[in-house]
Amino acid sequence: MSTHPLLQEALGLAQQGKHTEAVALLLSRVKEAPDDGAAWAMLGVCQSQSGQHAAARMAFQRAIDLQPA
Repeated sequence: MSTHPLLQEALGLAQQGKHTEAVALLLSRVKEAPDDGAAWAMLGVCQSQSGQHAAARMAFQRAIDLQPA
């Protein structure tokens, strides 16, 4: 799992209920590192929590594609 500082910051925001702010950070992370499956998964969670369900499904699918079970 990625431990990039942006992910840690996004996690902190999400834990405070600031999902929209976390989404913004995570979008910048996946743009910078499109193969970061952990970032895509966290992005999906935060998008879902902020009501962006279609975007969340796409983020989850990308995470699965990168890290199949």
